[in-house]
Amino acid sequence: SFRPRFSLVPNLKNKLRDYPADSIINEQLQNYDDSGATEVVFIYDKRSHSTVKMPESLKCAFSKPALLASINSYFTEKDILSLQTIGESNKRVDPSTTGKFGVGFSSTYHMTDVPSFISGNNLVFCDPTCENVCSFSDDPGDWIEIDSEPKLKEEYSDIIRSYHINDN
Repeated sequence: SFRPRFSLVPNLKNKLRDYPADSIINEQLQNYDDSGATEVVFIYDKRSHSTVKMPESLKCAFSKPALLASINSYFTEKDILSLQTIGESNKRVDPSTTGKFGVGFSSTYHMTDVPSFISGNNLVFCDPTCENVCSFSDDPGDWIEIDSEPKLKEEYSDIIRSYHINDN
């Protein structure tokens, strides 16, 4: 059978090639605005985190400095599903949204190969190169409901702890 194929990494490279890296924060602010956030705090996190309780393939990504963003809202399931599309924004038809051009979250690939976030009970990893997350998932990313899987919550506890801004 014939079916079109989509290559994620070249698509991202093409999208970012013509997109200015200095607009990343604006794109993120649009995503946060669309999620209902009224407060955003960016923190350059230089802390060293334990990597004992995380998959081996993620230790490198989570042992380096990170840019953390804390917002006073959560991404909905619809928002998280939208973040999985590249250049196919569902926001185009919604006049109440700020970001509607399909760049938003993709701009994070200017800063990292493996963007991730916690929103509510969801731990989300994006790994288009399939070099990190794919070692324990068949997809170029993973979406884990933290409290519904106690074993994973324990196995990923060092990752979850790394998102806590007020910890020393």
